[in-house]
Amino acid sequence: MRKRFVLEGEAPALNRRPRALPPVPPKLDGEHPAHLVAICCSDPPQGRIRWPLTLLVNELKQRGIVTEISRETVRQSLKKINYALGTSSGTAFPKRVLSQPCLDQRIPDDAPMTQELQAWQAERNAAQATVTWQFSTADARIKLHHLYPSF
Repeated sequence: MRKRFVLEGEAPALNRRPRALPPVPPKLDGEHPAHLVAICCSDPPQGRIRWPLTLLVNELKQRGIVTEISRETVRQSLKKINYALGTSSGTAFPKRVLSQPCLDQRIPDDAPMTQELQAWQAERNAAQATVTWQFSTADARIKLHHLYPSF
């Protein structure tokens, strides 16, 4: 800024130059959001009631619409066009793990819930997903000492 002030004067130093292009081009622009909505409105894969974000990402890549995209980018794109995938519901299960496949929506009957969980379980088993525990058993005993019996 100091250099611009010395070389060009006060006005150019205080006013930024408009950017010709954004530093990172958007992943979904033009017709891409329309493709995303078309996928969301189509029938979900077998064993699913709706399209979770991870499956939307995979479908966008498989169809060649994008080469690389994150779940967050897809979520923001859907939010920008006011497309709601579902609402959050309270549950006793670890929400971080189960919110992606099915428990971030209301499932009215046991049959669709069972079907959804079986599809989710098959995906997790195929990916060999593991649980990342946040603290050790010793730390849990200290933190949750009121839950453990003392003899």
